[in-house]
Amino acid sequence: MLGTQRTGRVVVAALSRPPVNALTEELLIRLDAVLDEVAADDEITVLHIRSDQKAFCAGADLSLMQSCFATPEGTEAMIAVVRRMQRLFERLENANVVTLAEVGGAALGGGLELALACDLRVAAAEAKLGLPEAGLGLVPAAGGTQRLTRLCGPGIARRLILGAEVIDGTRAAELGVVQWVHPREHLAARAAELAARIAAIPKAALEGGCMSFKDKIAVVTGAASGIGLATAHALASEGAKVIVADINAEKGEAAVAAIRGKGFKAEFFGVDLTSEASVSSFAEAVQSKVGAVDILVNGAGWGQTQPFWETTPDLWERVIGLNFVGPMRLVKALLPKMMERGSGKIVNIASDAGRVGSLGETVYSGAKGGLIAFTKSLARETARYGINVNCVCPGPTETPLLFAVPEKHLEAFKKAIPFRRFAKPSEIADAVVFFASERASYITGQVLSVSGGLTMVG
Repeated sequence: MLGTQRTGRVVVAALSRPPVNALTEELLIRLDAVLDEVAADDEITVLHIRSDQKAFCAGADLSLMQSCFATPEGTEAMIAVVRRMQRLFERLENANVVTLAEVGGAALGGGLELALACDLRVAAAEAKLGLPEAGLGLVPAAGGTQRLTRLCGPGIARRLILGAEVIDGTRAAELGVVQWVHPREHLAARAAELAARIAAIPKAALEGGCMSFKDKIAVVTGAASGIGLATAHALASEGAKVIVADINAEKGEAAVAAIRGKGFKAEFFGVDLTSEASVSSFAEAVQSKVGAVDILVNGAGWGQTQPFWETTPDLWERVIGLNFVGPMRLVKALLPKMMERGSGKIVNIASDAGRVGSLGETVYSGAKGGLIAFTKSLARETARYGINVNCVCPGPTETPLLFAVPEKHLEAFKKAIPFRRFAKPSEIADAVVFFASERASYITGQVLSVSGGLTMVG
Protein backbone atom coordinates (compact mmCIF):
# COMPACT_ATOMS: atom_id res chain seq x y z
CA MET A 1 0.00 0.00 0.00
CA LEU A 2 2.82 2.40 0.87
CA GLY A 3 6.47 1.49 0.82
CA THR A 4 9.26 3.67 2.18
CA GLN A 5 12.97 3.66 1.50
CA ARG A 6 15.64 5.93 2.90
CA THR A 7 18.77 7.00 1.08
CA GLY A 8 20.88 9.39 3.10
CA ARG A 9 18.71 12.37 3.96
CA VAL A 10 15.94 11.46 1.51
CA VAL A 11 12.90 9.32 2.34
CA VAL A 12 11.03 7.98 -0.67
CA ALA A 13 7.38 7.08 -0.02
CA ALA A 14 6.00 5.01 -2.90
CA LEU A 15 2.23 4.68 -3.24
CA SER A 16 1.47 1.06 -4.04
CA ARG A 17 -2.24 0.29 -4.04
CA PRO A 18 -3.23 -1.22 -7.41
CA PRO A 19 -4.58 -0.28 -9.77
CA VAL A 20 -4.66 3.52 -9.32
CA ASN A 21 -3.53 4.23 -5.71
CA ALA A 22 -7.04 5.29 -4.71
CA LEU A 23 -7.02 6.95 -1.29
CA THR A 24 -8.51 4.93 1.55
CA GLU A 25 -8.57 5.63 5.25
CA GLU A 26 -5.84 3.03 5.73
CA LEU A 27 -3.59 4.73 3.17
CA LEU A 28 -4.23 8.14 4.76
CA ILE A 29 -3.26 6.73 8.16
CA ARG A 30 -0.08 5.26 6.66
CA LEU A 31 0.86 8.60 5.08
CA ASP A 32 0.29 10.27 8.45
CA ALA A 33 2.64 7.75 10.03
CA VAL A 34 5.33 8.53 7.45
CA LEU A 35 5.05 12.22 8.32
CA ASP A 36 5.46 11.28 11.99
CA GLU A 37 8.61 9.32 11.16
CA VAL A 38 10.05 12.16 9.11
CA ALA A 39 9.28 14.76 11.79
CA ALA A 40 11.00 12.66 14.44
CA ASP A 41 14.31 12.38 12.52
CA ASP A 42 16.30 15.60 12.29
CA GLU A 43 18.61 14.11 9.66
CA ILE A 44 15.86 13.78 7.05
CA THR A 45 15.49 16.84 4.84
CA VAL A 46 13.50 15.59 1.81
CA LEU A 47 10.30 13.54 1.56
CA HIS A 48 9.86 12.29 -2.02
CA ILE A 49 6.36 10.96 -2.78
CA ARG A 50 5.95 8.87 -5.90
CA SER A 51 4.05 5.87 -7.22
CA ASP A 52 5.06 2.39 -8.32
CA GLN A 53 1.82 2.13 -10.32
CA LYS A 54 0.97 3.60 -13.70
CA ALA A 55 -1.14 6.28 -11.98
CA PHE A 56 0.19 8.64 -9.33
CA CYS A 57 -3.12 8.73 -7.43
CA ALA A 58 -6.63 8.82 -8.86
CA GLY A 59 -8.27 10.33 -5.78
CA ALA A 60 -10.64 8.98 -3.16
CA ASP A 61 -11.60 5.33 -3.38
CA LEU A 62 -15.06 5.04 -4.97
CA SER A 63 -15.89 1.92 -2.97
CA LEU A 64 -15.07 3.84 0.21
CA MET A 65 -17.44 6.62 -0.86
CA GLN A 66 -20.16 4.11 -1.67
CA SER A 67 -19.76 2.34 1.66
CA CYS A 68 -19.97 5.65 3.51
CA PHE A 69 -23.18 6.69 1.79
CA ALA A 70 -24.65 3.20 2.22
CA THR A 71 -25.05 3.74 5.97
CA PRO A 72 -27.55 5.97 7.81
CA GLU A 73 -24.59 7.97 9.09
CA GLY A 74 -23.03 7.99 5.62
CA THR A 75 -22.77 11.74 5.14
CA GLU A 76 -21.05 12.22 8.48
CA ALA A 77 -18.72 9.31 7.72
CA MET A 78 -17.72 10.84 4.38
CA ILE A 79 -17.19 14.22 6.03
CA ALA A 80 -14.89 12.54 8.54
CA VAL A 81 -12.82 11.04 5.71
CA VAL A 82 -12.57 14.40 3.94
CA ARG A 83 -11.48 16.05 7.16
CA ARG A 84 -8.77 13.43 7.60
CA MET A 85 -7.57 14.26 4.10
CA GLN A 86 -7.62 17.98 4.90
CA ARG A 87 -5.55 17.45 8.05
CA LEU A 88 -3.09 15.20 6.25
CA PHE A 89 -2.58 17.62 3.36
CA GLU A 90 -2.17 20.54 5.77
CA ARG A 91 0.46 18.55 7.67
CA LEU A 92 2.22 17.82 4.41
CA GLU A 93 2.09 21.49 3.38
CA ASN A 94 3.65 22.54 6.70
CA ALA A 95 6.13 19.65 7.06
CA ASN A 96 9.56 20.50 8.45
CA VAL A 97 11.23 19.01 5.37
CA VAL A 98 11.13 19.73 1.64
CA THR A 99 8.35 17.68 0.05
CA LEU A 100 8.51 16.56 -3.57
CA ALA A 101 5.72 14.93 -5.58
CA GLU A 102 6.78 12.89 -8.61
CA VAL A 103 3.69 12.67 -10.83
CA GLY A 104 4.25 10.00 -13.44
CA GLY A 105 0.64 9.24 -14.32
CA ALA A 106 -2.88 10.33 -13.44
CA ALA A 107 -3.17 12.72 -10.49
CA LEU A 108 -6.87 13.33 -10.22
CA GLY A 109 -9.14 14.69 -7.50
CA GLY A 110 -7.62 13.90 -4.13
CA GLY A 111 -4.51 12.65 -5.92
CA LEU A 112 -3.82 16.09 -7.37
CA GLU A 113 -4.66 17.64 -3.99
CA LEU A 114 -2.00 15.40 -2.46
CA ALA A 115 0.56 16.65 -5.00
CA LEU A 116 -0.49 20.29 -4.56
CA ALA A 117 0.20 20.04 -0.82
CA CYS A 118 3.86 19.31 -1.57
CA ASP A 119 6.49 22.04 -1.89
CA LEU A 120 7.65 20.87 -5.31
CA ARG A 121 6.04 18.95 -8.16
CA VAL A 122 7.73 17.30 -11.12
CA ALA A 123 5.55 15.59 -13.71
CA ALA A 124 5.76 13.44 -16.78
CA ALA A 125 4.77 15.22 -19.96
CA GLU A 126 2.20 12.46 -20.48
CA ALA A 127 0.72 12.70 -16.96
CA LYS A 128 -2.91 13.71 -16.51
CA LEU A 129 -3.74 16.24 -13.80
CA GLY A 130 -7.09 17.67 -12.79
CA LEU A 131 -9.91 18.11 -10.30
CA PRO A 132 -12.77 16.46 -12.21
CA GLU A 133 -15.24 16.43 -9.30
CA ALA A 134 -17.45 19.15 -10.84
CA GLY A 135 -18.18 16.80 -13.71
CA LEU A 136 -19.64 14.37 -11.16
CA GLY A 137 -21.69 17.02 -9.40
CA LEU A 138 -19.19 17.27 -6.54
CA VAL A 139 -16.77 19.90 -5.26
CA PRO A 140 -13.11 19.27 -4.30
CA ALA A 141 -12.99 19.60 -0.53
CA ALA A 142 -9.49 18.75 0.70
CA GLY A 143 -7.85 22.11 0.05
CA GLY A 144 -6.90 21.66 -3.60
CA THR A 145 -9.09 24.48 -4.87
CA GLN A 146 -7.35 27.02 -2.64
CA ARG A 147 -3.86 25.71 -3.40
CA LEU A 148 -4.55 25.68 -7.13
CA THR A 149 -5.83 29.26 -6.95
CA ARG A 150 -2.63 30.40 -5.22
CA LEU A 151 -0.47 28.71 -7.85
CA CYS A 152 -2.13 29.85 -11.06
CA GLY A 153 -4.61 32.57 -10.09
CA PRO A 154 -8.38 32.52 -9.64
CA GLY A 155 -9.27 32.77 -13.33
CA ILE A 156 -7.33 29.70 -14.46
CA ALA A 157 -8.20 27.83 -11.26
CA ARG A 158 -11.93 28.38 -11.82
CA ARG A 159 -11.59 27.16 -15.39
CA LEU A 160 -9.81 23.98 -14.32
CA ILE A 161 -12.11 23.30 -11.36
CA LEU A 162 -15.55 24.28 -12.68
CA GLY A 163 -14.75 23.00 -16.15
CA ALA A 164 -13.53 19.70 -14.68
CA GLU A 165 -10.60 20.12 -17.05
CA VAL A 166 -7.83 17.51 -17.12
CA ILE A 167 -4.48 18.70 -18.49
CA ASP A 168 -1.23 16.97 -19.34
CA GLY A 169 2.09 17.55 -17.60
CA THR A 170 3.36 19.97 -20.21
CA ARG A 171 0.31 22.21 -19.88
CA ALA A 172 0.48 21.91 -16.09
CA ALA A 173 4.01 23.30 -16.17
CA GLU A 174 2.93 26.19 -18.41
CA LEU A 175 0.15 27.09 -15.96
CA GLY A 176 2.40 26.81 -12.89
CA VAL A 177 0.69 23.76 -11.43
CA VAL A 178 4.00 21.86 -11.53
CA GLN A 179 7.53 23.25 -11.57
CA TRP A 180 9.24 20.73 -13.89
CA VAL A 181 8.18 18.41 -16.67
CA HIS A 182 10.12 15.54 -18.30
CA PRO A 183 9.34 12.69 -20.69
CA ARG A 184 7.97 9.77 -18.68
CA GLU A 185 10.98 7.55 -19.42
CA HIS A 186 13.29 10.09 -17.78
CA LEU A 187 11.03 11.19 -14.93
CA ALA A 188 12.13 8.80 -12.18
CA ALA A 189 15.83 9.55 -12.72
CA ARG A 190 15.27 13.31 -12.87
CA ALA A 191 13.11 13.31 -9.75
CA ALA A 192 15.69 11.27 -7.82
CA GLU A 193 18.45 13.65 -8.96
CA LEU A 194 16.37 16.63 -7.81
CA ALA A 195 15.73 15.06 -4.39
CA ALA A 196 19.43 14.26 -3.97
CA ARG A 197 20.45 17.76 -5.01
CA ILE A 198 18.10 19.33 -2.45
CA ALA A 199 19.28 16.91 0.25
CA ALA A 200 22.88 18.00 -0.39
CA ILE A 201 22.04 21.55 0.65
CA PRO A 202 23.07 22.22 4.28
CA LYS A 203 20.16 21.73 6.66
CA ALA A 204 20.48 25.24 8.08
CA ALA A 205 20.17 26.69 4.58
CA LEU A 206 17.14 24.52 3.87
CA GLU A 207 15.46 25.60 7.08
CA GLY A 208 15.99 29.18 6.04
CA GLY A 209 14.49 28.42 2.65
CA CYS A 210 11.58 26.25 3.85
CA MET A 211 9.11 29.07 4.17
CA SER A 212 6.37 28.63 6.72
CA PHE A 213 3.93 30.80 4.74
CA LYS A 214 4.68 29.45 1.28
CA ASP A 215 1.83 30.32 -1.11
CA LYS A 216 -0.23 31.95 1.69
CA ILE A 217 -2.07 35.19 0.98
CA ALA A 218 -1.53 37.78 3.70
CA VAL A 219 -3.28 41.15 3.87
CA VAL A 220 -1.48 43.75 6.01
CA THR A 221 -3.12 47.12 6.57
CA GLY A 222 -0.97 50.13 7.35
CA ALA A 223 1.79 48.33 5.49
CA ALA A 224 3.35 51.43 3.93
CA SER A 225 5.26 52.35 7.09
CA GLY A 226 6.15 51.45 10.65
CA ILE A 227 4.98 48.17 12.18
CA GLY A 228 2.80 47.33 9.16
CA LEU A 229 5.76 47.69 6.80
CA ALA A 230 7.98 45.53 9.02
CA THR A 231 5.22 42.91 9.21
CA ALA A 232 4.78 42.89 5.43
CA HIS A 233 8.51 42.31 4.96
CA ALA A 234 8.57 39.56 7.60
CA LEU A 235 5.64 37.63 6.13
CA ALA A 236 6.96 37.99 2.57
CA SER A 237 10.39 36.72 3.62
CA GLU A 238 8.67 33.60 4.98
CA GLY A 239 7.01 32.89 1.63
CA ALA A 240 3.67 34.69 1.82
CA LYS A 241 2.30 36.78 -1.00
CA VAL A 242 1.62 40.04 0.83
CA ILE A 243 -1.14 42.45 -0.03
CA VAL A 244 0.23 45.83 1.04
CA ALA A 245 -2.88 47.79 2.05
CA ASP A 246 -2.63 51.49 2.82
CA ILE A 247 -4.23 54.83 2.08
CA ASN A 248 -0.88 56.24 0.91
CA ALA A 249 -0.40 54.90 -2.62
CA GLU A 250 3.07 56.35 -3.11
CA LYS A 251 4.50 54.79 0.04
CA GLY A 252 2.54 51.59 -0.55
CA GLU A 253 4.01 51.12 -4.01
CA ALA A 254 7.47 51.86 -2.60
CA ALA A 255 6.93 49.16 0.03
CA VAL A 256 5.96 46.67 -2.69
CA ALA A 257 9.03 47.59 -4.74
CA ALA A 258 11.28 47.04 -1.72
CA ILE A 259 9.75 43.64 -0.98
CA ARG A 260 9.97 42.54 -4.61
CA GLY A 261 13.52 43.81 -4.72
CA LYS A 262 14.41 41.11 -2.20
CA GLY A 263 12.88 38.44 -4.43
CA PHE A 264 9.59 38.13 -2.52
CA LYS A 265 5.95 38.58 -3.53
CA ALA A 266 3.84 41.66 -2.83
CA GLU A 267 1.13 43.74 -4.42
CA PHE A 268 -0.38 47.10 -3.46
CA PHE A 269 -4.10 47.75 -3.00
CA GLY A 270 -5.27 51.13 -1.77
CA VAL A 271 -7.85 51.35 1.02
CA ASP A 272 -9.30 53.97 3.33
CA LEU A 273 -10.32 52.10 6.47
CA THR A 274 -12.54 54.97 7.61
CA SER A 275 -14.74 54.52 4.52
CA GLU A 276 -17.18 51.61 4.41
CA ALA A 277 -17.34 51.79 0.60
CA SER A 278 -13.54 51.76 0.29
CA VAL A 279 -13.21 48.72 2.58
CA SER A 280 -15.90 46.86 0.64
CA SER A 281 -14.27 47.65 -2.73
CA PHE A 282 -10.85 46.67 -1.37
CA ALA A 283 -12.04 43.28 -0.10
CA GLU A 284 -13.84 42.55 -3.37
CA ALA A 285 -10.80 43.49 -5.45
CA VAL A 286 -8.37 41.44 -3.36
CA GLN A 287 -10.51 38.31 -3.29
CA SER A 288 -11.24 38.60 -7.00
CA LYS A 289 -7.52 38.85 -7.76
CA VAL A 290 -5.98 36.30 -5.37
CA GLY A 291 -8.84 34.28 -3.90
CA ALA A 292 -9.44 33.68 -0.21
CA VAL A 293 -7.12 35.41 2.25
CA ASP A 294 -5.16 33.17 4.64
CA ILE A 295 -3.81 35.83 7.00
CA LEU A 296 -5.24 39.22 7.91
CA VAL A 297 -3.14 41.66 9.92
CA ASN A 298 -5.00 44.78 11.01
CA GLY A 299 -1.97 46.99 11.44
CA ALA A 300 -3.20 50.46 10.48
CA GLY A 301 -3.48 52.89 13.36
CA TRP A 302 -3.28 56.57 14.26
CA GLY A 303 -3.74 58.80 17.26
CA GLN A 304 -3.12 62.31 18.51
CA THR A 305 -1.72 63.25 21.92
CA GLN A 306 -3.75 65.89 23.73
CA PRO A 307 -5.93 66.15 26.84
CA PHE A 308 -9.35 64.59 26.31
CA TRP A 309 -11.17 67.86 27.04
CA GLU A 310 -9.42 69.45 24.09
CA THR A 311 -10.45 66.76 21.60
CA THR A 312 -13.30 67.20 19.12
CA PRO A 313 -16.01 64.87 17.80
CA ASP A 314 -14.30 64.96 14.41
CA LEU A 315 -11.12 63.59 16.01
CA TRP A 316 -13.12 60.91 17.84
CA GLU A 317 -14.66 59.73 14.59
CA ARG A 318 -11.32 59.61 12.81
CA VAL A 319 -9.48 57.79 15.60
CA ILE A 320 -12.27 55.31 16.31
CA GLY A 321 -12.96 54.80 12.60
CA LEU A 322 -9.35 53.94 11.78
CA ASN A 323 -8.40 51.99 14.91
CA PHE A 324 -11.62 50.11 15.66
CA VAL A 325 -14.47 50.35 13.16
CA GLY A 326 -12.18 49.96 10.12
CA PRO A 327 -10.69 46.64 11.31
CA MET A 328 -14.20 45.36 12.11
CA ARG A 329 -15.40 46.22 8.63
CA LEU A 330 -12.43 44.52 6.98
CA VAL A 331 -12.77 41.39 9.10
CA LYS A 332 -16.46 41.17 8.24
CA ALA A 333 -15.67 41.48 4.52
CA LEU A 334 -12.92 38.82 4.45
CA LEU A 335 -14.25 36.43 7.11
CA PRO A 336 -16.88 34.51 5.08
CA LYS A 337 -14.31 32.92 2.76
CA MET A 338 -12.12 31.98 5.72
CA MET A 339 -15.14 30.31 7.35
CA GLU A 340 -16.02 28.55 4.11
CA ARG A 341 -12.49 27.15 3.85
CA GLY A 342 -12.29 26.28 7.53
CA SER A 343 -9.03 28.08 8.32
CA GLY A 344 -7.53 31.51 8.73
CA LYS A 345 -5.37 33.70 10.93
CA ILE A 346 -6.43 37.16 12.08
CA VAL A 347 -3.96 39.28 14.03
CA ASN A 348 -5.12 42.66 15.32
CA ILE A 349 -2.44 45.15 16.30
CA ALA A 350 -3.84 47.18 19.18
CA SER A 351 -1.75 48.95 21.83
CA ASP A 352 -0.90 48.67 25.49
CA ALA A 353 -2.74 51.98 25.72
CA GLY A 354 -5.86 49.89 25.23
CA ARG A 355 -4.94 47.63 28.15
CA VAL A 356 -3.78 50.10 30.79
CA GLY A 357 -4.60 53.57 29.42
CA SER A 358 -2.24 56.30 28.31
CA LEU A 359 -1.94 59.94 29.34
CA GLY A 360 -3.12 62.22 26.56
CA GLU A 361 -4.42 59.32 24.43
CA THR A 362 -7.86 58.75 25.91
CA VAL A 363 -9.74 58.40 22.63
CA TYR A 364 -6.97 56.28 21.08
CA SER A 365 -6.87 54.08 24.20
CA GLY A 366 -10.62 53.58 24.05
CA ALA A 367 -10.48 52.57 20.39
CA LYS A 368 -7.64 50.11 20.97
CA GLY A 369 -9.42 48.73 24.04
CA GLY A 370 -12.42 48.08 21.81
CA LEU A 371 -10.19 46.26 19.32
CA ILE A 372 -8.87 44.05 22.14
CA ALA A 373 -12.39 43.13 23.27
CA PHE A 374 -13.42 42.56 19.64
CA THR A 375 -10.47 40.16 19.24
CA LYS A 376 -11.54 38.04 22.22
CA SER A 377 -15.20 37.85 21.26
CA LEU A 378 -14.46 37.11 17.60
CA ALA A 379 -12.06 34.35 18.67
CA ARG A 380 -14.89 32.63 20.53
CA GLU A 381 -17.23 32.85 17.55
CA THR A 382 -14.79 31.66 14.89
CA ALA A 383 -12.88 28.89 16.67
CA ARG A 384 -15.38 26.31 15.41
CA TYR A 385 -14.36 27.28 11.86
CA GLY A 386 -10.65 26.72 12.49
CA ILE A 387 -9.87 30.45 12.58
CA ASN A 388 -7.39 31.88 15.08
CA VAL A 389 -7.87 35.48 16.24
CA ASN A 390 -5.21 37.10 18.42
CA CYS A 391 -3.95 40.54 19.33
CA VAL A 392 -0.50 42.10 19.62
CA CYS A 393 -0.18 45.18 21.84
CA PRO A 394 3.00 47.13 21.14
CA GLY A 395 4.49 49.48 23.66
CA PRO A 396 6.36 52.60 22.47
CA THR A 397 7.84 51.66 19.09
CA GLU A 398 10.05 53.56 16.67
CA THR A 399 7.32 54.57 14.22
CA PRO A 400 6.12 57.88 12.74
CA LEU A 401 3.31 57.86 15.29
CA LEU A 402 5.76 57.72 18.21
CA PHE A 403 8.03 60.44 16.87
CA ALA A 404 5.06 62.78 16.60
CA VAL A 405 5.01 62.78 20.42
CA PRO A 406 6.78 65.73 22.11
CA GLU A 407 10.42 65.05 22.98
CA LYS A 408 9.90 65.40 26.75
CA HIS A 409 7.28 62.66 26.65
CA LEU A 410 9.59 60.38 24.66
CA GLU A 411 12.28 60.64 27.34
CA ALA A 412 9.75 59.86 30.04
CA PHE A 413 8.57 56.81 28.08
CA LYS A 414 12.10 55.54 27.68
CA LYS A 415 12.94 55.88 31.36
CA ALA A 416 9.82 53.91 32.29
CA ILE A 417 10.75 50.94 30.09
CA PRO A 418 12.86 48.33 31.92
CA PHE A 419 15.00 47.81 28.81
CA ARG A 420 15.48 51.59 28.52
CA ARG A 421 14.79 51.69 24.80
CA PHE A 422 11.91 51.73 22.34
CA ALA A 423 10.90 48.69 20.35
CA LYS A 424 11.97 48.28 16.75
CA PRO A 425 9.08 47.65 14.31
CA SER A 426 10.66 44.29 13.41
CA GLU A 427 10.31 43.16 17.04
CA ILE A 428 6.56 43.75 16.90
CA ALA A 429 6.44 42.01 13.51
CA ASP A 430 8.05 38.92 15.05
CA ALA A 431 5.10 38.56 17.43
CA VAL A 432 2.61 39.03 14.58
CA VAL A 433 4.37 36.38 12.48
CA PHE A 434 4.22 33.95 15.41
CA PHE A 435 0.45 34.38 15.78
CA ALA A 436 0.03 33.98 12.02
CA SER A 437 2.04 30.75 11.95
CA GLU A 438 1.10 27.13 12.57
CA ARG A 439 3.13 27.30 15.79
CA ALA A 440 0.20 29.26 17.22
CA SER A 441 -2.44 26.85 15.92
CA TYR A 442 -3.82 26.18 19.43
CA ILE A 443 -3.75 29.82 20.54
CA THR A 444 -6.75 32.09 20.09
CA GLY A 445 -8.31 35.07 21.86
CA GLN A 446 -5.00 36.06 23.41
CA VAL A 447 -3.40 39.46 23.87
CA LEU A 448 0.40 39.74 23.82
CA SER A 449 2.16 42.88 25.03
CA VAL A 450 5.47 43.58 23.32
CA SER A 451 6.63 46.52 25.37
CA GLY A 452 10.04 45.78 26.85
CA GLY A 453 8.37 45.24 30.22
CA LEU A 454 6.65 48.64 30.34
CA THR A 455 3.36 46.88 31.00
CA MET A 456 3.19 43.55 32.81
CA VAL A 457 -0.48 42.67 32.63
CA GLY A 458 -1.58 39.48 34.37
